[in-house]
Amino acid sequence: MNFVYTRIRSLVVDAGPTGEIIVGGPGTSLATIHRNGQPYGQIYGTKNATAPDGTLLIDKNTGLPFFEQESAIVGNPNPDFTLGWNNTISFKGIVLRFLIDWRQGGDFYSFTGASLLLRGQLQQSADREALRVVPGILGNTQTYEPIMEGGSTVKNTIPITAFDSHFSNGWGAYGADETNIYDGTVIRLREISLGYSLPKSLLSKTPFGNVTFSVSGRNLWWNAPNVLQDLNLDPEVLSGTAGSNVQGFEYGTTPTTRRYGFNLNLTF
Repeated sequence: MNFVYTRIRSLVVDAGPTGEIIVGGPGTSLATIHRNGQPYGQIYGTKNATAPDGTLLIDKNTGLPFFEQESAIVGNPNPDFTLGWNNTISFKGIVLRFLIDWRQGGDFYSFTGASLLLRGQLQQSADREALRVVPGILGNTQTYEPIMEGGSTVKNTIPITAFDSHFSNGWGAYGADETNIYDGTVIRLREISLGYSLPKSLLSKTPFGNVTFSVSGRNLWWNAPNVLQDLNLDPEVLSGTAGSNVQGFEYGTTPTTRRYGFNLNLTF
């Protein structure tokens, strides 16, 4: 067994006179930002307004959340660590090899998730007719503070439709950017192969010194526990490249594929 463990910690020390550099991204409010005192390449976007204790503030006129006055950092695309576990097991000419990868953490924004939530195409959106109430308390859209009555906050009881929930300031593509941020933790069976080498005794009267048959598969299984279950999205297949300095965005990429192979190795 061989293990490869990688843990990287970065810190932006000097991003110039303004203390930050917005590199770019998919929109004016959603981008990659390098900011003094923060790790490299943070995801910058809009956030829902909340009370000091983190409770969601709700607009009393709509029953929906509303955005904070200014955009902020909504995700860190850098993983906590990555771990590769490579294994080889041999027994009487049979060789089993497999590689397991584990990426812990690393946030990303999913346009696929935002689009499917917006259009009600995920299983969690199957109940489209019932009214719903967003958990939270009523808030003032001017002061961004909770509305108080008799010295206490006011629990939201305003019902909204599924259409309002996803086609306005709720969730999906029209919601705050932070609502479409997912944790990119993923464990995958990167590669596996099973091979068999014929005994030398069977090859003594042949021109071959070694004959090995093997079957293999790549990307046969993966699990991303913190992505919407029925989204079935692989966090590894994001659209940005390292050379662009923009990371942590998924732009509706194509699904990952499994690959199978058969190998015959002959030596003379």
